[in-house]
Amino acid sequence: MITKKEIIQVLAMLKANYSSAFKDMTKQDAEAKINLWTSMFADVEPEEMLLAVQKMIATKPYFPTVAEVRSALAEIRAERIPDAGAAWGEVIAAIREYGGYEPEKALQSMSPVTRLAVQRIGWKELCMSEDQNIDRAHFFKIYQAEESRQKENTLLPLEVFEKLEQKQLEYQQQRQQTEQKLLEQKKEHERLLQQSLLPQRKERDFVSVEELLKKQHEAFAGISKSEKNRVQKNFTVQGFF
Repeated sequence: MITKKEIIQVLAMLKANYSSAFKDMTKQDAEAKINLWTSMFADVEPEEMLLAVQKMIATKPYFPTVAEVRSALAEIRAERIPDAGAAWGEVIAAIREYGGYEPEKALQSMSPVTRLAVQRIGWKELCMSEDQNIDRAHFFKIYQAEESRQKENTLLPLEVFEKLEQKQLEYQQQRQQTEQKLLEQKKEHERLLQQSLLPQRKERDFVSVEELLKKQHEAFAGISKSEKNRVQKNFTVQGFF
């Protein structure tokens, strides 16, 4: 990666072409610019930086900003990403060679952006599909979105990108935890609601039944034998005995 010494050399090259931009610059200002560029281009290889600066000198009539240089770097790096047609060719070749039985080898045979797009669709789904025209259109849409995202990421210094990724991951985790908590609360609310709607068997209900049977037994004991036979017959018919 590029060093502070190499950044100073880059700025010296830019100063030779944009001398007016350094006309009233103090030593403190120059040191601040050196530190800023060293930080913002810490993830860049010297050769890449040289190409980006040469492009700036050839196309920009004024001293480039950090954003403009990073944009030039993104364009240089974007040339390494295959277009959607070439990426789909990678997918077809992997399907023919590996099929659905060796997904890991198939994914490893693809370029990074192609692999990400395939993982979003699903390798198994692509292998089992019977309509490649629909698959191709779906892949193109996802690939182009992923390609744009990758190009946007190249505008960011690696350190900034990693911090943003970490923050996004933390946000997603917090969101998942919140959603899980809300789901648990909803389930508990539904459980309590169902419990409140169920008929409650109270102890006094059983006591009252026991008392009723006792009273019936006492009443049964006090009647005549013929009456007992009649009551017993009725109880038998009704299923009490």
